[in-house]
Amino acid sequence: MIHTSTYHARIAQTQEWEEKQKEERKRLEEWAARAQQSDDEDGANKGSDEDGDEEDDGLPFACWICRRPWDDQSDPVVTKCGHHFCEHCALKHNAKNKRCAVCDTPTSGIFNTAHDIVKKINAAKTKRGAVEDGEGSR
Repeated sequence: MIHTSTYHARIAQTQEWEEKQKEERKRLEEWAARAQQSDDEDGANKGSDEDGDEEDDGLPFACWICRRPWDDQSDPVVTKCGHHFCEHCALKHNAKNKRCAVCDTPTSGIFNTAHDIVKKINAAKTKRGAVEDGEGSR
């Protein structure tokens, strides 16, 4: 038989945990909204870019969890709901929580290779190589 004090302590502990989860979810949603707003503002200012060669493809520039910009070490993955993460971050988050870190949609542990971001990484790497080759021949 469970003592009443133990039972009430467990209920309080569960409620505290649920409250922390709600706060964390709210913090992530606010962060995602700020990031989206920033992306929207960047898109509005796009016409004033001096380069002109960067296209707004709607892809995130970094992992939603660690915020590290994509590189050839990132192994980007995409969820069923369309959010992009580093494979490491996605699997680490999935071990604790089976929902998307951005929108809280169940992921079912399904993370597909983000081929669109891999192409973007490879294009940037090729472009960097071409620029470096051009500078070396001067």
